[in-house]
Amino acid sequence: MATRIRILHVIPSLDVGGMENGVVNLINALPAERFEHHVACLLHSGPLAARIHGRAGVTELHAGRHDPGTALRLARTILRYRPHLVHARNWSCWPDAAAACAMTGVGRLIWGIHGWTTDRRMPWTRALACRQLARSTRQLYAVCRDAAQRFADEAGLPVGRFEVLYNGVDAVRFAPGTDRATTRAALGLSAEACVIGTVGRLDPIKNYEMLIEAAAHLCHTSNGGGPSETDPLAHDVGGTVGGGRAGVAGGAVATELVFVGEGPEEAKLRALAGRRGVADHVRFLGRRDDIPRVLRAFDVFALTSRREGMSNAILEAMACGLPVLATRTGGNAELVVDGETGLLIESGRVESLVRALRMLTSRADLREAMGTAGRRRIESLFTIGRMAEAYAEMYERIARSRR
Repeated sequence: MATRIRILHVIPSLDVGGMENGVVNLINALPAERFEHHVACLLHSGPLAARIHGRAGVTELHAGRHDPGTALRLARTILRYRPHLVHARNWSCWPDAAAACAMTGVGRLIWGIHGWTTDRRMPWTRALACRQLARSTRQLYAVCRDAAQRFADEAGLPVGRFEVLYNGVDAVRFAPGTDRATTRAALGLSAEACVIGTVGRLDPIKNYEMLIEAAAHLCHTSNGGGPSETDPLAHDVGGTVGGGRAGVAGGAVATELVFVGEGPEEAKLRALAGRRGVADHVRFLGRRDDIPRVLRAFDVFALTSRREGMSNAILEAMACGLPVLATRTGGNAELVVDGETGLLIESGRVESLVRALRMLTSRADLREAMGTAGRRRIESLFTIGRMAEAYAEMYERIARSRR
């Protein structure tokens, strides 16, 4: 096309989050000579807006709960910007984007499922609405095969309507480094301990209670103290995980657990760590702007979600050369090769999590091999460049197509 393709991105906000981070990465990665962008935030802007300064304008619509005026305000934004494509993400943006496109007759609608905020099955009323919305949406996509299949099944849509577009990570910014010791000192982490870390919103769907329970079992049997009589799993952590045998209590090492992120579960998690007697071994770092540096202070990255889309946190950890221990949900199994780049366990199985963590914390050679393999997998399949190429192809194909 002779002119640049204008894209209006419709998202809830530009607060810190995986989906929002992906939008910013995509806008910055797409060639400016081929695409121009505007972001419509249904709620408000946010701190991530600073990262797209100069690459996209931002409009705040200040939507209220069940606000019937949101679609009208979005329609005015569409008429002002006149995009070729309107790209909405996740359920909260789909009805208003579809209504605004119908009101204006401007822009071809693209909609994608990036993740979930609950592990409950979709209500039948929403499934019915999704089938109606899909009729006026030019392209549906998902960020992993699992998300496409799960959403299609629950909504009653043919999975063939969904294209799969994987997320990508900045493999230059997120990379192994040599600043591990200085970062640990700055964060107040032990130089000798095996640090298990996670990054993400402290939200119920992440099931971080499971991670604290597992850390408690590890701490109760570390420092050569042997199994604790108060630890119900301490006598059952020598099983086989990912093809290897986990270390027994006598070979356990001191561990620390680090949470990076904010969210409604923080007080509950702090209280749980206190009740389990491991408050001194669990750190909450809050929101950080230096995630690559913090990741390089970890030995193991863990994600215990009940439900996931395509985890940007896992991508970033693998890019930094960390072994990843994750629940077998969502796109996690499409990222982590079990036994090669990390370990996968079933969601909610604390016993399996303990065994897997004990294996990784007791074997530095295994951590290094898995981290190296994970970095290679990122470089070959999940870079921002690859992600941008896939979206560019979709945008150009739809912009060129006839109605």
